[in-house]
Amino acid sequence: MNHERKNFRLTDRAVKAATTRRPSAGRAMAGRLACLLTCLVLGLVQGACSSGPRRCVVSTLGDLKVMNDVGQPIVRATINGTPVAFLIDTGAAFSIVSPEAAEALRLPYTGQFVPIQGVGGQTVGNVVTVDRLGLGSGTARDTLFAVAGHFPGHIGGLPVVGLFGGNFLAATEPVFDLPAHQLDLYTVSGCDSPTPTWSGPTDMAPIEIEGDSAIMIDVLLNGHRVSAQLDSGAGHTVILPGDARHAGVDRARLSQDPHGHMHGVDDNRFEAHLHRFDSLQVGHAIYYKPWIAVAPMEIDHALLGADFLRHNRVWISYRTQRVYIQRLHAPDGDPTFQIRLRRLPPAHPVPATLSALPPVSTASR
Repeated sequence: MNHERKNFRLTDRAVKAATTRRPSAGRAMAGRLACLLTCLVLGLVQGACSSGPRRCVVSTLGDLKVMNDVGQPIVRATINGTPVAFLIDTGAAFSIVSPEAAEALRLPYTGQFVPIQGVGGQTVGNVVTVDRLGLGSGTARDTLFAVAGHFPGHIGGLPVVGLFGGNFLAATEPVFDLPAHQLDLYTVSGCDSPTPTWSGPTDMAPIEIEGDSAIMIDVLLNGHRVSAQLDSGAGHTVILPGDARHAGVDRARLSQDPHGHMHGVDDNRFEAHLHRFDSLQVGHAIYYKPWIAVAPMEIDHALLGADFLRHNRVWISYRTQRVYIQRLHAPDGDPTFQIRLRRLPPAHPVPATLSALPPVSTASR
């Protein structure tokens, strides 16, 4: 398959953005950030909206290098000049920083708080402000984070301190190119193509934005419709037991599958089984014999996780409520949703797969 990035001219990448300080208005925050980005871009590109031929303008808030090869994407950033690492979590309604990081970096509290719905339950986070958030080539100002969760570990010598959620991402068009270790945060105007930096065949699937930023998409599991949230913060695609039953897999069959535990930002643990279904269809692309986790999450939908994003190029347009997908592998031999398992007895715990998975995202709607 011939899929390439176009050699595309972007506007000035040193775009600085500001966000509102009112966490209860997540959609308003995203809208104001998008509006500010547009104003800055139009100031940089003279005549972009003046009379005459329409010009295709692509700008970026940041071009972020993805630091890891598996699981949820992790990117490098800076908080008030201090290098740190963040998860990218399209399933989280609000961006989060850990209590330890908030204290160590002396982030000021606003006196406000936000509810955070996790896959295992609900928690509450106080809100802090980051004065300068470095995003590769761009900088965001006065960015709000909820204080919650724990993000142990380091990557590339940097501490993982939190996650970027929907209140931040929805102001842009996030473009995931995880096979190339790249995440771009674009704004697009005046372009005939919805994916102007791409070349090659592209599939489109409709999405629905629920709440402020939840990306809902219908997929077909063994031919049966499943409502899923596109969730880069979930290391693995997860469905509910009811979805498995509708797809012809009952509890007795699941009991013979490898199993382990998952947990979310709320730290509640729950058992999950790993089952190999017949097929999973996303858009027009059908993935055969996918390994999918089945778990009784405290949410009412499935999670289409980072195992999908890791092997496909995905462009998310919150504005038009569409997602564009470039499948990078032929159906035969496509690694999407594939896991190499050691040969183990039935129902044996599999610490190398489920138990070792990173925390499932907040998956808040």
